[in-house]
Amino acid sequence: MSNEITQARDNFLDNLHSMATGSYLREEDKEFWEAPYPESVVSEARLILDDLISDANNASAVAPHDFQQAAETGGEAGDEDAGTITSVETLAMISVVNRHVNPLLALSEKHDGAMLEDEEVSDLNELIRALSRKVGADEDAVVAHVDQLVDSYGN
Repeated sequence: MSNEITQARDNFLDNLHSMATGSYLREEDKEFWEAPYPESVVSEARLILDDLISDANNASAVAPHDFQQAAETGGEAGDEDAGTITSVETLAMISVVNRHVNPLLALSEKHDGAMLEDEEVSDLNELIRALSRKVGADEDAVVAHVDQLVDSYGN
Protein backbone atom coordinates (compact mmCIF):
# COMPACT_ATOMS: atom_id res chain seq x y z
CA MET A 1 0.00 0.00 0.00
CA SER A 2 1.35 3.43 -0.86
CA ASN A 3 1.84 6.01 1.87
CA GLU A 4 -0.97 8.15 0.43
CA ILE A 5 -3.41 5.24 0.47
CA THR A 6 -2.33 4.12 3.95
CA GLN A 7 -2.69 7.64 5.30
CA ALA A 8 -6.15 8.11 3.75
CA ARG A 9 -7.28 4.72 5.11
CA ASP A 10 -5.91 5.47 8.56
CA ASN A 11 -7.48 8.96 8.64
CA PHE A 12 -10.88 7.45 7.82
CA LEU A 13 -10.56 4.73 10.47
CA ASP A 14 -9.13 7.10 13.10
CA ASN A 15 -12.07 9.42 12.60
CA LEU A 16 -14.52 6.52 12.98
CA HIS A 17 -12.71 5.39 16.11
CA SER A 18 -12.80 8.88 17.61
CA MET A 19 -16.53 9.10 17.02
CA ALA A 20 -17.16 5.61 18.46
CA THR A 21 -15.13 6.21 21.62
CA GLY A 22 -15.60 9.93 22.17
CA SER A 23 -11.83 10.29 22.40
CA TYR A 24 -12.14 13.75 20.85
CA LEU A 25 -14.10 14.93 23.93
CA ARG A 26 -12.79 16.19 27.24
CA GLU A 27 -13.59 13.89 30.14
CA GLU A 28 -16.15 16.30 31.61
CA ASP A 29 -17.96 16.46 28.25
CA LYS A 30 -18.51 12.69 28.23
CA GLU A 31 -20.98 12.67 31.14
CA PHE A 32 -24.09 12.70 28.95
CA TRP A 33 -22.45 11.62 25.69
CA GLU A 34 -23.60 8.46 23.92
CA ALA A 35 -21.58 6.74 21.23
CA PRO A 36 -23.30 6.95 17.82
CA TYR A 37 -22.18 3.38 17.08
CA PRO A 38 -20.17 0.67 18.86
CA GLU A 39 -16.41 0.55 18.52
CA SER A 40 -16.75 -2.81 16.73
CA VAL A 41 -18.05 -0.87 13.70
CA VAL A 42 -14.50 0.40 13.15
CA SER A 43 -13.24 -3.17 12.77
CA GLU A 44 -16.05 -3.96 10.33
CA ALA A 45 -15.24 -0.84 8.32
CA ARG A 46 -11.53 -1.73 8.34
CA LEU A 47 -12.28 -5.10 6.74
CA ILE A 48 -14.40 -3.46 4.04
CA LEU A 49 -11.71 -0.85 3.33
CA ASP A 50 -8.95 -3.42 3.18
CA ASP A 51 -10.97 -5.43 0.66
CA LEU A 52 -11.64 -2.22 -1.30
CA ILE A 53 -7.93 -1.42 -1.40
CA SER A 54 -7.01 -4.96 -2.41
CA ASP A 55 -9.61 -5.05 -5.19
CA ALA A 56 -8.68 -1.56 -6.40
CA ASN A 57 -5.04 -2.58 -6.70
CA ASN A 58 -6.19 -5.30 -9.08
CA ALA A 59 -8.94 -3.26 -10.78
CA SER A 60 -7.41 -2.82 -14.19
CA ALA A 61 -6.02 -6.35 -14.28
CA VAL A 62 -9.40 -7.90 -13.62
CA ALA A 63 -11.57 -5.46 -15.58
CA PRO A 64 -14.29 -7.50 -17.25
CA HIS A 65 -14.26 -7.77 -21.04
CA ASP A 66 -17.44 -5.68 -21.29
CA PHE A 67 -15.61 -2.78 -19.58
CA GLN A 68 -12.97 -2.94 -22.30
CA GLN A 69 -15.64 -3.04 -24.98
CA ALA A 70 -17.63 -0.20 -23.35
CA ALA A 71 -14.49 1.94 -23.17
CA GLU A 72 -13.70 1.28 -26.83
CA THR A 73 -17.24 2.08 -28.00
CA GLY A 74 -17.91 5.11 -25.82
CA GLY A 75 -19.06 3.47 -22.60
CA GLU A 76 -22.11 4.19 -20.52
CA ALA A 77 -21.07 5.58 -17.17
CA GLY A 78 -20.56 9.25 -17.94
CA ASP A 79 -18.59 12.44 -17.58
CA GLU A 80 -20.51 15.71 -17.48
CA ASP A 81 -20.05 16.72 -21.11
CA ALA A 82 -19.82 13.61 -23.23
CA GLY A 83 -21.91 11.27 -21.14
CA THR A 84 -19.24 8.59 -21.32
CA ILE A 85 -16.22 7.28 -19.50
CA THR A 86 -13.52 6.08 -21.85
CA SER A 87 -11.08 4.56 -19.38
CA VAL A 88 -11.18 0.86 -18.61
CA GLU A 89 -9.47 1.69 -15.32
CA THR A 90 -12.24 4.14 -14.39
CA LEU A 91 -14.97 1.65 -15.22
CA ALA A 92 -13.16 -1.06 -13.26
CA MET A 93 -12.66 1.27 -10.30
CA ILE A 94 -16.35 2.18 -10.29
CA SER A 95 -17.16 -1.53 -10.23
CA VAL A 96 -14.83 -1.97 -7.24
CA VAL A 97 -16.40 1.03 -5.52
CA ASN A 98 -19.88 -0.43 -6.00
CA ARG A 99 -18.84 -3.70 -4.37
CA HIS A 100 -17.35 -2.02 -1.29
CA VAL A 101 -18.98 1.35 -0.73
CA ASN A 102 -22.47 -0.14 -0.66
CA PRO A 103 -21.56 -2.39 2.33
CA LEU A 104 -20.07 0.66 4.08
CA LEU A 105 -23.33 2.52 3.48
CA ALA A 106 -25.31 -0.44 4.81
CA LEU A 107 -23.11 -0.56 7.91
CA SER A 108 -23.66 3.14 8.49
CA GLU A 109 -27.40 2.72 7.94
CA LYS A 110 -27.49 0.07 10.70
CA HIS A 111 -26.43 2.90 13.01
CA ASP A 112 -28.86 5.54 11.73
CA GLY A 113 -26.37 6.87 9.18
CA ALA A 114 -24.02 8.08 11.92
CA MET A 115 -20.93 6.36 10.52
CA LEU A 116 -20.84 8.14 7.16
CA GLU A 117 -21.57 11.78 7.78
CA ASP A 118 -19.96 14.61 5.79
CA GLU A 119 -16.51 14.40 7.40
CA GLU A 120 -16.31 10.63 6.98
CA VAL A 121 -17.50 10.81 3.37
CA SER A 122 -14.79 13.40 2.74
CA ASP A 123 -12.19 11.04 4.27
CA LEU A 124 -13.56 8.15 2.19
CA ASN A 125 -13.33 10.26 -0.96
CA GLU A 126 -9.66 11.00 -0.22
CA LEU A 127 -9.03 7.26 -0.11
CA ILE A 128 -10.98 6.77 -3.35
CA ARG A 129 -8.95 9.56 -5.00
CA ALA A 130 -5.66 7.99 -3.92
CA LEU A 131 -6.72 4.55 -5.15
CA SER A 132 -8.01 5.98 -8.43
CA ARG A 133 -4.72 7.77 -9.08
CA LYS A 134 -2.77 4.61 -8.36
CA VAL A 135 -4.73 2.53 -10.88
CA GLY A 136 -4.95 5.28 -13.50
CA ALA A 137 -8.69 5.89 -13.12
CA ASP A 138 -10.35 9.30 -13.45
CA GLU A 139 -10.51 10.22 -9.78
CA ASP A 140 -13.14 12.94 -10.27
CA ALA A 141 -15.47 10.51 -12.05
CA VAL A 142 -15.02 7.83 -9.40
CA VAL A 143 -15.54 10.29 -6.52
CA ALA A 144 -18.62 11.67 -8.27
CA HIS A 145 -19.92 8.11 -8.42
CA VAL A 146 -19.25 7.62 -4.70
CA ASP A 147 -21.09 10.86 -3.95
CA GLN A 148 -24.01 9.65 -6.04
CA LEU A 149 -24.06 6.33 -4.13
CA VAL A 150 -24.01 8.16 -0.80
CA ASP A 151 -26.72 10.61 -1.87
CA SER A 152 -29.02 7.92 -3.22
CA TYR A 153 -28.50 5.29 -0.53
CA GLY A 154 -31.65 4.44 1.33
CA ASN A 155 -33.88 6.63 -0.84
